Amino acid sequence: MYLVQRDGVWLASRYRKPGEKPISHESDEHLARKERVAKDSEDHGFHADIESQTADGHARLDVRINGANGIVLGYEPQLSTQTARGMRAREGFRRRGGIQSVWDFADPDHAGIGTVPYVRTPNLPASVIRVQKNPIAVQDGNSVLEEGQCSQNGTLTRCPEKPYDPENPTDAGYCGGWHRVLVPAHQSSTFTGKGRLTLTRFIVEAAADERIPFQRGGHHGWLPAQQWQQYLEVNGPASDDKERQSSVRQGDGATDAPRIVRLRRCGLSRSRDVVAAQSSLSPAPRETEAAKVPVDTPGQAIPLCRFGCGQPASLPGPEGLPEHFSCRRKHEA
Repeated sequence: MYLVQRDGVWLASRYRKPGEKPISHESDEHLARKERVAKDSEDHGFHADIESQTADGHARLDVRINGANGIVLGYEPQLSTQTARGMRAREGFRRRGGIQSVWDFADPDHAGIGTVPYVRTPNLPASVIRVQKNPIAVQDGNSVLEEGQCSQNGTLTRCPEKPYDPENPTDAGYCGGWHRVLVPAHQSSTFTGKGRLTLTRFIVEAAADERIPFQRGGHHGWLPAQQWQQYLEVNGPASDDKERQSSVRQGDGATDAPRIVRLRRCGLSRSRDVVAAQSSLSPAPRETEAAKVPVDTPGQAIPLCRFGCGQPASLPGPEGLPEHFSCRRKHEA
């Protein structure tokens, strides 16, 4: 919807005439973030467009950045409150449109944190954001690879392969082996607070395919591409990818494929076809098998329609014979 002015009156409209400009309801801080990221991307050799629509028309990107290796990066500052379900839906539109999204949150308690590929930056005024020499720190969403011995004196805080025991929260659960785990950068053993990752550097590296989004245990984040490969070398494919694979057992195809059964509900003011998916994977009955006679609730056989459609009809017509209303209309026509 647009808010447009026509004959001195402000009106809400889905369309606007040539020359009419919509009134933006975005905050100045939101606009400043878009302008800053677009300028920084252009300065580093990546073309950026503000307010660009996806090819399928299902989503509008705040900033579209054409990256390396065919990457299309969508920068989405999100300063308003949203639900996790809504964020997942919006991310789904972008992902299906071939967009690699970067959601930028300022609220540490925003429902989108971890739900979508994100970063978290400070809540700064627009006047500070627009000054390109002012660094904008990435406070969360960026992870690093942590490797070390799983012992009390090692770098890992607890064994990643041992489940957490809520009845014994102080149990560190060290196994003595070596692990490679993903941890938030600000919680890693090498974090000192100096030389923190900035939003400009993050966007440039993501556009250059040097930093990639990942999903592990249902949580989204970002990681240097090389570290993600090192992580997979030890831990194997992401469990989230395995869960996306089909869980249907393998069979001969002809008998194991889900079947569609067409049912007909009778006795209504008009005929209505109801399509139901048969969830059972048992083989379909052979044509040589005798068809079961349909029965009503008391167990009595339901007679067939008098007009010869071959389907059972539980209600009688004006002549007292079983029929379908739709069959009668066809017969009278």
